[in-house]
Amino acid sequence: MSRLWIPALAALVATGSQVASTKVDHAPHVVMILGDDIGWANVGWNRQVPTDEVQTPVMNEMVAAGIELTSFYTFKYCSPSRSGFLSGRNPIHVNVVNGQTTLYNPANNISGFSGIPIPMTSIANKMNELGYVSHAVGKWDAGMATVHHTPAGRGFESWLGYFGHCNDYWTEIDKCGMGTCPSPHDPSVLINMVDMYEQAGNGTISRPASELNNSQTCSQTDQHGTGEAPPCDFEDDVFLHRVTSIIHTHATTVPTKPLFLYWAAHACHGPRQVPQANFSRFDFMNPHNNAVDGSRQMYHALLTYLDGMVGSVHALLVAEQMWDNAIVVFSSDNGGDGEANNYPHRGAKFSNWEGGIHVPAFVSGGAVPPSMRGTKVGAMATLWDMYATFQAIGGRTDPAAQTADPPAAAAGLPGVDSIDQWPVWSGRALDINAGSRVAGPRSELAIGTALGNEGGGGDAFFRTTVQGLIQDHPTGRMKLILTDPTEPLLSQAGWTGPQFPNATCPPSQCNCTMEPFQKGEGSCVFEDCSHGCLFNLTADVGEHVNLAPTLPSVVEAMTARIKELNTTCFSPERGSADPRGCAAALARGGFWGPFLEL
Repeated sequence: MSRLWIPALAALVATGSQVASTKVDHAPHVVMILGDDIGWANVGWNRQVPTDEVQTPVMNEMVAAGIELTSFYTFKYCSPSRSGFLSGRNPIHVNVVNGQTTLYNPANNISGFSGIPIPMTSIANKMNELGYVSHAVGKWDAGMATVHHTPAGRGFESWLGYFGHCNDYWTEIDKCGMGTCPSPHDPSVLINMVDMYEQAGNGTISRPASELNNSQTCSQTDQHGTGEAPPCDFEDDVFLHRVTSIIHTHATTVPTKPLFLYWAAHACHGPRQVPQANFSRFDFMNPHNNAVDGSRQMYHALLTYLDGMVGSVHALLVAEQMWDNAIVVFSSDNGGDGEANNYPHRGAKFSNWEGGIHVPAFVSGGAVPPSMRGTKVGAMATLWDMYATFQAIGGRTDPAAQTADPPAAAAGLPGVDSIDQWPVWSGRALDINAGSRVAGPRSELAIGTALGNEGGGGDAFFRTTVQGLIQDHPTGRMKLILTDPTEPLLSQAGWTGPQFPNATCPPSQCNCTMEPFQKGEGSCVFEDCSHGCLFNLTADVGEHVNLAPTLPSVVEAMTARIKELNTTCFSPERGSADPRGCAAALARGGFWGPFLEL
């Protein structure tokens, strides 16, 4: 495997039209690419004014040949977005916290864990029913406690990736979860845990990916290894190698079946690292227009690296004669953070301003109807709408069948919220209107949060609540944010400019959460929305003008709907970090993995 992304397959893109077509008699292949922490203005197709800092040529071309989704929404941070995608539920009905992977509440063997409750049927299970072969690669972040919570337990034929929120790109050491475990010989000594696991054969193989784990001498400053240790492999390169292997193997061994591939890249989540050659491409940012520590240079280098990897997958799909019968969807899991740029949106990751939940997304692939190629669709859609949409692409068009989940219903769990967007994307039910508000199957979106915990971390219990609502009205797409009187202030209430460092406030204030502010450790730009902050997104996507004082009847009606939705929220007691998580990891040689047998 190459240590750097080198576009070895790029020539195939240029010659793709010369590849002979193969007659297919199965549903389109479906490839979901989920980026991490990507800002709205950090991709070329969303730039009002081009900049050398943003280099996403591959995805720009895919957007130009596909459908630009201008009103695509997620949750404001990682695990809830992924839980929503995999379960087809708004996170208020599945998970709104970034909990530790080893949480367990022994009083609740249905929902007393991190991530998705055991009985909920996953998107892979639904696609498998339609004859798809399902594979996953990359970040999971939707549960680990039992095998049932893992990708294999959720219907994926194979998976290579990590369970938690993030790990080191060079050593795969957990950087966002528990991170360390006490040594069994001396509890005062903490041992770093590695988060890298693989499954195959529908779970018949389930083990640490120790053979793919780099030497612990590998790092951002030493990308070549030392002594007799093998050379260092960049983690997203390892994932790319697995993605391309899956595509090639599928094309050569089961060409009569459709492929469902879920690729959740590490990029651009922290701790941000990238092969040095790509980092050096952005030396022009140093020191001009760069943070003191070079973090913005790292961000842009990593995002361009992701663009190159997407290009490799595009080229391989063409080479394997799969592209012409494929739908490829790309989305970020939430808005960009402090090194990113969400202009013209307000706020960032961890906030329910548009900058935290309104993300760059597109649809591409040869199965996109010709009439829809090169269009912008402003119909509101969400990441969890892919649950129904992908089934529709696979031939299941009955909404009741798309959302049916008997095991979850039997367990008394919330139902599926997903709405099929394929009628819109196929052009059968849409007036294209260049990204402005248009009619679509989704006219409402409940915006959730964990009350009192904007970042959603830790193991304490936080009540799920609806903090906002977006609705399509005759006068425009209206958004109401309504904070709880006990937590009235909403942080990150500033704006970045089109080009760093132009902003209404320093990044430390624009992109901070309330926790350090409440501790007196810093200042935050915030707004009191306890009486309602109302915006017409059609005219004011940047949320500059609060219409609440002038439209009290709209606030009243939307507030009543928020109260109604709050009665449906799902707030299980997920428990605390179970010591068996560390015991099982240490028994595996220091690798995270399932730790309970239920």
